[in-house]
Amino acid sequence: KMYKVALMIAKRITLSTVKATFGFKDDTNIGLPFYTAIQSAPCYLDQYEGKNVNVLVPMGIDHDPHFRLSRDIAPKLGFKKPGDIHSKFFPSLKGEGKMSSSDVNSAIFLDDSPEDVKKKVMRAFTGGGGTLEEHKKYGGNPEVCSVFKYFEFLLF
Repeated sequence: KMYKVALMIAKRITLSTVKATFGFKDDTNIGLPFYTAIQSAPCYLDQYEGKNVNVLVPMGIDHDPHFRLSRDIAPKLGFKKPGDIHSKFFPSLKGEGKMSSSDVNSAIFLDDSPEDVKKKVMRAFTGGGGTLEEHKKYGGNPEVCSVFKYFEFLLF
């Protein structure tokens, strides 16, 4: 079903629109322009099946351009435009950027064992001193501490 919806979306978004939005060139892989349709398809599955629903999509800000393109063509498909809400990125345990599934040491995964989670948290960047002794003496820096960022993210 999702592929059928993605094809409907892809037929309504022009290559020139995708190139202008993402800066693609003539030598861009054919899969990249189609990615917008794949990303957007779940938003419309219920409507594709004839259900009259409103949809709110949580997403990271990096997915917003794909979503905006799909919202533009929703009326052409006879669908309601879904709403979106941007979520924060979980921070990397390494202290820079967002966590990434391509770096197992930068993230805590749902299938990590409690032991693995403990090891990752104990090795996480805290902004403390350059040595273990300094860290024990001064502690972490909440402004940059990955563990504190997780605490903040989950509890506030």
